[in-house]
Amino acid sequence: MRMKSFVFLFVFAFVLPSFSATSTRSGSGSLTPPKMAFKSWRVGRSPTGTNTTNKMHLSFITSTETECWVKASVGYKGGNQPLNTAPIDLKTVKWEFIDRSTGMELAEPPGSNWSGSHPTRLSGTTSFNVVAKLTLKPYNDSVYPAISTSCSHSDDHRQSRGPHHRGGKKMKFTIKFTAKTTQGDPVEAKLPLLQDKVDQLRQEYLDLTRKIPERGAFKDSDGGFQNFGRSYYNFGHYDKMLYYGLRDKHGTWTTKTNELYRRPNNKPNFTRSDLFLTSGYRNPHHNDHHARKTTQRATDTLHGLHQYGLALDVRGKNFDVDGDGNSGDQDKMMEAAKQAGATKRFKYSTGHVHADWRGSGWPPSNPIPPADPFSLPPQGTDSAISAISAPAPTPPVGSSNAGSNPDIPYACGIHSGPSGASSSHSLEASCGSTDSNGNTCTETNFYVCQTHVHVYPSTISVNFSKITASDPGPAGSVCNRTGSYAETLKISKTS
Repeated sequence: MRMKSFVFLFVFAFVLPSFSATSTRSGSGSLTPPKMAFKSWRVGRSPTGTNTTNKMHLSFITSTETECWVKASVGYKGGNQPLNTAPIDLKTVKWEFIDRSTGMELAEPPGSNWSGSHPTRLSGTTSFNVVAKLTLKPYNDSVYPAISTSCSHSDDHRQSRGPHHRGGKKMKFTIKFTAKTTQGDPVEAKLPLLQDKVDQLRQEYLDLTRKIPERGAFKDSDGGFQNFGRSYYNFGHYDKMLYYGLRDKHGTWTTKTNELYRRPNNKPNFTRSDLFLTSGYRNPHHNDHHARKTTQRATDTLHGLHQYGLALDVRGKNFDVDGDGNSGDQDKMMEAAKQAGATKRFKYSTGHVHADWRGSGWPPSNPIPPADPFSLPPQGTDSAISAISAPAPTPPVGSSNAGSNPDIPYACGIHSGPSGASSSHSLEASCGSTDSNGNTCTETNFYVCQTHVHVYPSTISVNFSKITASDPGPAGSVCNRTGSYAETLKISKTS
């Protein structure tokens, strides 16, 4: 008996509260349109965004060089809506993609549905969803501007460099949701999406088929431009760069040069400034189009480590490393770089020496994994709540009444009219509505002219079945009693 009491107590205390009550919605002559807000979205290869005030959540890179998949969800702003709110009419929902970058087009009509609670329930779990594919013009990398006109190697020009990729413009578009309520009132929500500087830079890696670095890998330019070539390692078009300890690598290269060639020959130690840099980090566009003397890209530099902050070029022409009067010590500089941990070194005919710190498996065999298209969440199956007819709306407080009888304000505080109609606006202590199981609505203290949600108690049934034979018990034991009863609790949600 104690066990039975415990089971019933557990059910009433813990199980029943977890079931949602069934509800219907009372009608009204005048309902307020809801405010809508974007709940989540995802664009291209970027993570899901949820914060409309965070610029990083509103930034993106596309799915591929020519495609950009988009998905988004809109819901009732603030979650569950007040009872005097008009729900969205599903037949009027419309999605648009506006304010698009030049060359960005909608490939086909977007797909849409709703999920969660039915929109008529005005629930915070309701979502209006969309999936669309935008197309872009392929990036034209067959045109290689001349270095002298597009990206001069002079220090003055380096300091004033700006983005050139795709015309130097950030990609953008706006998702627009519009609909009408069941009363015909228009509602809308907009989500403006704009690449920030980091994603504008990452788009270059995608368009030029490079392994795309994570957002967090990019840092502000290292050092001040007044130290360009000495302790300033950004040779690209942005004030952002990939930086994996280039200053330390530069310093170690200098130290090894001193240990191998300067001190043994009783020469003063070099500083980093003596190993003058001609290149450090380069963004892909600069690497492909400007950091060359020829108009043809070499395939072995397609994935060059300058683009990943793992390579340095040092000026070595007419450079006497060991102080013996021979000013062409490129091989000795390469050996010093090897001792500094550089895994690849080579020299240019122009007198520069390249060193990079690449790991195993470089270049990557599959730099850009395929981007899967997006899909809608499962279509909602929740049923709509039925509207209960309400009294005809009455004029607001203060309006005049035809005839000799003046209007009076009703108890609801919203309407006024003839005194004989006041009962349609009175405060009710209880609701007489019942569901199919005969349960009575438990809602109290509502005005007749206002909407309210009918709440019915959940149903519990207890079934008893007679044990006619010995049943196995815990750990393989067998009950030695017959003719007793097993209790089965069945909890059902009212529909």
